Amino acid sequence: SKYLNTWDTEYHEFPFGVGYHDRNPKSFYTRTKEFINAAKKSKKPFFLYANPIDPHRPWDNTKQEKEMVAKWNPDRRYPEPSKKYSTEEIEVPEFLLDLPDIREALVPYYNALNRGDECIGSILQAIDDSDMRDNTLVIFLSDHGMGAPGAKNTLYQDGIRTPMIFRWPEKIQEGVIDDNSIVSAIDIVPTILDAAGLPSLEATEGKSIIDVILGKSTKTEREYAYASSNYRSNSSQEEFFPHRAIIDESYCYIFNSYVVRSDGKKAKHSGWMDVVNSSLSKNEKLKNKIDYMVYRAPEELYDLKEDPGCWDNLAQDPDHTENLKEYRKKLLKEMKETADPELNYFNF
Repeated sequence: SKYLNTWDTEYHEFPFGVGYHDRNPKSFYTRTKEFINAAKKSKKPFFLYANPIDPHRPWDNTKQEKEMVAKWNPDRRYPEPSKKYSTEEIEVPEFLLDLPDIREALVPYYNALNRGDECIGSILQAIDDSDMRDNTLVIFLSDHGMGAPGAKNTLYQDGIRTPMIFRWPEKIQEGVIDDNSIVSAIDIVPTILDAAGLPSLEATEGKSIIDVILGKSTKTEREYAYASSNYRSNSSQEEFFPHRAIIDESYCYIFNSYVVRSDGKKAKHSGWMDVVNSSLSKNEKLKNKIDYMVYRAPEELYDLKEDPGCWDNLAQDPDHTENLKEYRKKLLKEMKETADPELNYFNF
Protein backbone atom coordinates (compact mmCIF):
# COMPACT_ATOMS: atom_id res chain seq x y z
CA SER A 1 0.00 0.00 0.00
CA LYS A 2 1.18 3.52 -0.70
CA TYR A 3 -0.28 4.57 2.65
CA LEU A 4 1.40 3.95 5.98
CA ASN A 5 -0.46 1.23 7.87
CA THR A 6 -0.16 1.81 11.60
CA TRP A 7 -2.46 -1.03 12.68
CA ASP A 8 -0.90 -3.98 14.49
CA THR A 9 -3.73 -6.24 13.35
CA GLU A 10 -6.21 -5.67 10.55
CA TYR A 11 -9.04 -7.81 9.22
CA HIS A 12 -10.18 -6.80 5.77
CA GLU A 13 -11.87 -9.07 3.24
CA PHE A 14 -13.58 -7.05 0.55
CA PRO A 15 -14.34 -3.37 -0.02
CA PHE A 16 -17.56 -1.73 1.14
CA GLY A 17 -18.27 -4.23 3.92
CA VAL A 18 -19.53 -7.01 1.66
CA GLY A 19 -17.52 -9.79 3.31
CA TYR A 20 -19.13 -12.73 5.07
CA HIS A 21 -17.52 -11.81 8.40
CA ASP A 22 -18.66 -8.18 8.27
CA ARG A 23 -22.17 -9.12 9.43
CA ASN A 24 -21.35 -12.23 11.45
CA PRO A 25 -21.61 -12.02 15.27
CA LYS A 26 -19.41 -15.11 15.73
CA SER A 27 -16.64 -13.55 13.65
CA PHE A 28 -16.69 -10.40 15.76
CA TYR A 29 -16.39 -12.47 18.92
CA THR A 30 -13.48 -14.57 17.61
CA ARG A 31 -11.55 -11.67 16.15
CA THR A 32 -12.02 -9.47 19.21
CA LYS A 33 -10.68 -12.27 21.42
CA GLU A 34 -7.71 -12.80 19.11
CA PHE A 35 -6.92 -9.11 19.08
CA ILE A 36 -7.06 -8.70 22.86
CA ASN A 37 -4.92 -11.81 23.39
CA ALA A 38 -2.31 -10.38 21.02
CA ALA A 39 -2.35 -7.08 22.93
CA LYS A 40 -1.87 -8.92 26.22
CA LYS A 41 1.11 -10.84 24.85
CA SER A 42 2.72 -7.64 23.63
CA LYS A 43 1.96 -5.98 27.00
CA LYS A 44 0.56 -2.97 25.18
CA PRO A 45 -2.64 -1.02 25.81
CA PHE A 46 -4.99 -1.44 22.91
CA PHE A 47 -7.31 0.53 20.68
CA LEU A 48 -9.80 -1.68 18.87
CA TYR A 49 -11.90 -0.26 16.05
CA ALA A 50 -14.62 -2.78 15.21
CA ASN A 51 -17.09 -1.93 12.49
CA PRO A 52 -20.15 -4.17 12.08
CA ILE A 53 -21.75 -3.25 8.76
CA ASP A 54 -25.39 -3.81 9.73
CA PRO A 55 -27.74 -1.99 9.44
CA HIS A 56 -26.02 -0.47 6.41
CA ARG A 57 -27.57 -1.49 3.14
CA PRO A 58 -28.22 -4.00 1.74
CA TRP A 59 -30.74 -4.93 4.42
CA ASP A 60 -31.55 -8.45 5.49
CA ASN A 61 -32.89 -10.88 2.89
CA THR A 62 -33.57 -8.20 0.28
CA LYS A 63 -32.97 -8.60 -3.44
CA GLN A 64 -29.94 -6.32 -3.12
CA GLU A 65 -28.44 -8.47 -0.38
CA LYS A 66 -28.98 -11.67 -2.35
CA GLU A 67 -27.28 -10.13 -5.38
CA MET A 68 -24.34 -8.99 -3.26
CA VAL A 69 -23.94 -12.40 -1.65
CA ALA A 70 -24.04 -14.08 -5.06
CA LYS A 71 -21.26 -11.78 -6.29
CA TRP A 72 -18.94 -11.75 -3.28
CA ASN A 73 -19.82 -14.74 -1.10
CA PRO A 74 -21.64 -17.30 -3.25
CA ASP A 75 -20.87 -20.16 -0.86
CA ARG A 76 -21.71 -18.38 2.40
CA ARG A 77 -24.72 -16.15 2.97
CA TYR A 78 -24.90 -13.90 6.00
CA PRO A 79 -26.19 -15.38 9.26
CA GLU A 80 -29.89 -15.04 9.87
CA PRO A 81 -30.79 -12.44 12.50
CA SER A 82 -31.97 -14.10 15.70
CA LYS A 83 -35.21 -12.13 15.51
CA LYS A 84 -37.40 -11.37 12.53
CA TYR A 85 -39.70 -8.40 12.96
CA SER A 86 -43.30 -8.07 11.87
CA THR A 87 -44.74 -4.86 10.45
CA GLU A 88 -46.57 -4.29 13.74
CA GLU A 89 -43.39 -4.42 15.83
CA ILE A 90 -41.31 -1.77 14.14
CA GLU A 91 -41.20 1.94 14.92
CA VAL A 92 -41.53 4.30 11.97
CA PRO A 93 -39.14 7.28 12.34
CA GLU A 94 -40.60 10.77 12.36
CA PHE A 95 -39.11 11.76 8.99
CA LEU A 96 -41.32 9.15 7.31
CA LEU A 97 -45.07 8.58 7.47
CA ASP A 98 -46.62 5.61 9.24
CA LEU A 99 -48.06 3.91 6.17
CA PRO A 100 -48.48 0.14 5.57
CA ASP A 101 -46.09 0.07 2.59
CA ILE A 102 -43.43 1.98 4.50
CA ARG A 103 -43.72 -0.39 7.45
CA GLU A 104 -43.28 -3.30 5.06
CA ALA A 105 -40.22 -1.66 3.50
CA LEU A 106 -38.60 -1.09 6.91
CA VAL A 107 -38.89 -4.68 8.17
CA PRO A 108 -35.58 -5.76 6.53
CA TYR A 109 -33.90 -2.73 8.12
CA TYR A 110 -35.00 -3.75 11.60
CA ASN A 111 -33.90 -7.34 10.95
CA ALA A 112 -30.47 -6.07 9.90
CA LEU A 113 -30.42 -3.78 12.93
CA ASN A 114 -30.96 -6.81 15.16
CA ARG A 115 -28.04 -8.64 13.53
CA GLY A 116 -25.86 -5.56 13.99
CA ASP A 117 -26.87 -5.45 17.64
CA GLU A 118 -25.80 -9.08 17.97
CA CYS A 119 -22.39 -8.18 16.53
CA ILE A 120 -21.98 -5.44 19.15
CA GLY A 121 -23.03 -7.90 21.85
CA SER A 122 -20.39 -10.35 20.62
CA ILE A 123 -17.68 -7.70 20.89
CA LEU A 124 -18.72 -6.84 24.45
CA GLN A 125 -18.85 -10.51 25.37
CA ALA A 126 -15.35 -11.07 24.00
CA ILE A 127 -14.06 -8.15 26.09
CA ASP A 128 -15.74 -9.58 29.19
CA ASP A 129 -14.45 -13.10 28.53
CA SER A 130 -10.94 -11.68 28.15
CA ASP A 131 -11.14 -10.23 31.69
CA MET A 132 -10.89 -6.72 30.28
CA ARG A 133 -14.39 -5.52 31.12
CA ASP A 134 -13.47 -3.21 34.00
CA ASN A 135 -10.43 -1.74 32.28
CA THR A 136 -11.89 -1.01 28.85
CA LEU A 137 -13.79 2.07 27.75
CA VAL A 138 -16.23 1.13 25.00
CA ILE A 139 -17.73 3.83 22.78
CA PHE A 140 -20.53 2.94 20.38
CA LEU A 141 -21.01 5.35 17.46
CA SER A 142 -22.66 5.49 14.06
CA ASP A 143 -21.57 7.46 11.02
CA HIS A 144 -24.96 8.75 9.86
CA GLY A 145 -28.69 8.14 9.90
CA MET A 146 -30.79 5.53 8.15
CA GLY A 147 -30.40 5.03 4.41
CA ALA A 148 -33.80 6.51 3.59
CA PRO A 149 -35.10 9.80 2.13
CA GLY A 150 -34.92 12.50 4.79
CA ALA A 151 -32.07 10.94 6.76
CA LYS A 152 -28.70 9.86 5.33
CA ASN A 153 -26.97 12.48 3.15
CA THR A 154 -29.00 15.27 4.72
CA LEU A 155 -28.34 17.68 7.58
CA TYR A 156 -31.75 17.12 9.11
CA GLN A 157 -31.42 15.76 12.61
CA ASP A 158 -32.29 12.23 11.47
CA GLY A 159 -29.34 12.38 9.10
CA ILE A 160 -26.70 13.48 11.60
CA ARG A 161 -28.07 12.87 15.10
CA THR A 162 -26.44 9.52 15.71
CA PRO A 163 -26.15 7.28 18.78
CA MET A 164 -23.32 7.68 21.27
CA ILE A 165 -23.13 5.08 24.03
CA PHE A 166 -20.35 4.68 26.60
CA ARG A 167 -19.56 1.61 28.71
CA TRP A 168 -16.90 1.76 31.40
CA PRO A 169 -17.81 -0.43 34.39
CA GLU A 170 -17.15 1.04 37.84
CA LYS A 171 -16.62 4.43 36.19
CA ILE A 172 -19.88 5.08 34.35
CA GLN A 173 -23.27 4.42 35.87
CA GLU A 174 -25.29 1.95 33.81
CA GLY A 175 -28.62 2.80 32.24
CA VAL A 176 -28.25 6.58 32.28
CA ILE A 177 -29.78 8.38 29.29
CA ASP A 178 -28.68 11.95 28.60
CA ASP A 179 -31.07 13.60 26.18
CA ASN A 180 -30.18 17.16 27.20
CA SER A 181 -26.56 17.45 26.10
CA ILE A 182 -25.32 18.48 22.68
CA VAL A 183 -22.21 16.62 21.52
CA SER A 184 -20.22 16.92 18.32
CA ALA A 185 -18.01 14.28 16.70
CA ILE A 186 -14.98 16.49 17.33
CA ASP A 187 -15.55 16.00 21.07
CA ILE A 188 -14.67 12.30 20.94
CA VAL A 189 -10.87 12.56 20.80
CA PRO A 190 -10.61 15.07 23.69
CA THR A 191 -12.86 12.78 25.73
CA ILE A 192 -10.70 9.72 25.05
CA LEU A 193 -7.54 11.63 25.98
CA ASP A 194 -9.15 12.72 29.26
CA ALA A 195 -10.28 9.18 30.02
CA ALA A 196 -6.77 7.84 29.38
CA GLY A 197 -5.16 10.55 31.51
CA LEU A 198 -3.26 11.96 28.54
CA PRO A 199 -2.53 15.63 27.79
CA SER A 200 -5.13 17.47 25.77
CA LEU A 201 -4.46 18.54 22.20
CA GLU A 202 -2.85 21.94 21.82
CA ALA A 203 -5.27 23.05 19.13
CA THR A 204 -8.74 21.58 18.89
CA GLU A 205 -12.30 22.81 18.73
CA GLY A 206 -13.48 19.64 20.39
CA LYS A 207 -14.51 19.65 24.04
CA SER A 208 -14.11 16.72 26.40
CA ILE A 209 -17.38 15.41 27.82
CA ILE A 210 -15.69 13.19 30.40
CA ASP A 211 -17.36 14.99 33.32
CA VAL A 212 -20.79 14.32 31.85
CA ILE A 213 -20.26 10.61 31.24
CA LEU A 214 -18.73 10.20 34.71
CA GLY A 215 -21.73 11.92 36.28
CA LYS A 216 -19.78 14.93 37.54
CA SER A 217 -21.76 17.30 35.32
CA THR A 218 -25.32 17.15 34.05
CA LYS A 219 -24.86 18.78 30.66
CA THR A 220 -22.18 19.51 28.07
CA GLU A 221 -20.99 23.06 27.39
CA ARG A 222 -22.22 23.19 23.80
CA GLU A 223 -25.17 25.43 23.00
CA TYR A 224 -25.54 24.01 19.51
CA ALA A 225 -23.94 21.66 17.01
CA TYR A 226 -22.47 22.83 13.71
CA ALA A 227 -22.65 20.42 10.78
CA SER A 228 -21.47 20.57 7.21
CA SER A 229 -21.56 18.42 4.10
CA ASN A 230 -20.09 18.98 0.65
CA TYR A 231 -20.31 15.85 -1.47
CA ARG A 232 -23.10 13.31 -1.62
CA SER A 233 -21.14 10.20 -2.62
CA ASN A 234 -17.93 11.05 -4.49
CA SER A 235 -15.81 14.12 -5.12
CA SER A 236 -17.18 14.90 -8.56
CA GLN A 237 -18.78 18.19 -9.54
CA GLU A 238 -22.07 16.39 -10.16
CA GLU A 239 -22.08 15.23 -6.54
CA PHE A 240 -21.12 18.62 -5.09
CA PHE A 241 -23.96 19.76 -2.83
CA PRO A 242 -22.47 22.01 -0.11
CA HIS A 243 -24.78 22.80 2.77
CA ARG A 244 -24.34 23.81 6.42
CA ALA A 245 -26.46 23.50 9.55
CA ILE A 246 -26.87 24.74 13.10
CA ILE A 247 -28.84 22.43 15.39
CA ASP A 248 -29.77 22.79 19.02
CA GLU A 249 -32.54 21.38 21.19
CA SER A 250 -35.10 23.76 19.68
CA TYR A 251 -34.36 24.36 16.01
CA CYS A 252 -32.55 23.03 12.96
CA TYR A 253 -31.31 25.73 10.57
CA ILE A 254 -29.86 24.71 7.19
CA PHE A 255 -28.14 26.84 4.58
CA ASN A 256 -28.13 25.15 1.17
CA SER A 257 -25.18 26.81 -0.52
CA TYR A 258 -25.52 24.74 -3.68
CA VAL A 259 -29.01 26.17 -4.20
CA VAL A 260 -27.60 29.71 -4.17
CA ARG A 261 -24.73 28.66 -6.43
CA SER A 262 -27.12 27.26 -9.06
CA ASP A 263 -30.00 29.73 -8.63
CA GLY A 264 -32.12 26.83 -7.48
CA LYS A 265 -31.61 24.84 -10.67
CA LYS A 266 -29.46 22.00 -9.35
CA ALA A 267 -31.50 18.96 -8.40
CA LYS A 268 -30.48 16.76 -5.51
CA HIS A 269 -32.38 13.52 -5.93
CA SER A 270 -32.96 11.37 -2.88
CA GLY A 271 -31.50 7.91 -2.80
CA TRP A 272 -33.04 4.80 -1.25
CA MET A 273 -36.44 5.50 -2.75
CA ASP A 274 -37.47 1.87 -2.29
CA VAL A 275 -38.64 2.83 1.20
CA VAL A 276 -41.27 5.25 -0.10
CA ASN A 277 -41.86 4.50 -3.79
CA SER A 278 -45.01 2.44 -3.38
CA SER A 279 -46.53 5.09 -1.09
CA LEU A 280 -45.85 8.21 -3.18
CA SER A 281 -48.94 7.88 -5.35
CA LYS A 282 -51.12 7.28 -2.30
CA ASN A 283 -50.04 10.14 -0.05
CA GLU A 284 -49.76 13.76 -1.16
CA LYS A 285 -47.88 14.90 1.95
CA LEU A 286 -45.13 12.34 1.37
CA LYS A 287 -44.93 13.15 -2.34
CA ASN A 288 -44.64 16.87 -1.61
CA LYS A 289 -41.76 16.28 0.80
CA ILE A 290 -39.85 14.10 -1.66
CA ASP A 291 -40.40 16.67 -4.42
CA TYR A 292 -39.22 19.46 -2.11
CA MET A 293 -36.02 17.59 -1.26
CA VAL A 294 -35.08 17.53 -4.95
CA TYR A 295 -35.19 21.33 -5.29
CA ARG A 296 -34.49 22.86 -1.89
CA ALA A 297 -34.93 26.40 -0.67
CA PRO A 298 -31.75 28.37 0.09
CA GLU A 299 -32.63 28.31 3.79
CA GLU A 300 -34.54 25.87 5.97
CA LEU A 301 -35.70 26.30 9.56
CA TYR A 302 -37.49 23.62 11.57
CA ASP A 303 -39.03 23.65 15.03
CA LEU A 304 -37.68 20.37 16.41
CA LYS A 305 -40.03 20.28 19.37
CA GLU A 306 -43.13 20.55 17.20
CA ASP A 307 -41.72 19.03 14.01
CA PRO A 308 -38.83 16.62 14.75
CA GLY A 309 -39.15 15.01 11.31
CA CYS A 310 -38.48 18.36 9.59
CA TRP A 311 -41.57 18.53 7.41
CA ASP A 312 -42.54 22.21 7.70
CA ASN A 313 -39.90 24.75 6.62
CA LEU A 314 -40.42 27.92 8.67
CA ALA A 315 -37.73 30.03 7.01
CA GLN A 316 -40.33 32.17 5.23
CA ASP A 317 -42.75 32.28 8.16
CA PRO A 318 -42.97 35.89 9.46
CA ASP A 319 -43.57 34.56 12.96
CA HIS A 320 -40.04 33.10 12.91
CA THR A 321 -38.14 36.05 11.46
CA GLU A 322 -36.23 36.70 14.68
CA ASN A 323 -35.39 33.02 15.10
CA LEU A 324 -34.08 32.95 11.55
CA LYS A 325 -31.84 35.95 12.21
CA GLU A 326 -30.49 34.34 15.39
CA TYR A 327 -29.48 31.12 13.65
CA ARG A 328 -27.99 32.99 10.71
CA LYS A 329 -25.68 34.74 13.17
CA LYS A 330 -24.63 31.42 14.69
CA LEU A 331 -23.87 29.93 11.30
CA LEU A 332 -22.03 33.04 10.16
CA LYS A 333 -19.80 32.78 13.23
CA GLU A 334 -18.93 29.14 12.48
CA MET A 335 -18.29 29.78 8.80
CA LYS A 336 -15.96 32.67 9.58
CA GLU A 337 -14.03 30.71 12.21
CA THR A 338 -13.51 27.81 9.81
CA ALA A 339 -12.71 30.01 6.78
CA ASP A 340 -15.54 28.30 4.94
CA PRO A 341 -15.34 28.98 1.17
CA GLU A 342 -19.14 28.82 1.03
CA LEU A 343 -19.17 32.06 3.01
CA ASN A 344 -19.09 33.84 -0.36
CA TYR A 345 -22.62 32.59 -1.01
CA PHE A 346 -24.06 33.35 2.43
CA ASN A 347 -25.68 36.69 1.65
CA PHE A 348 -28.48 37.05 4.16
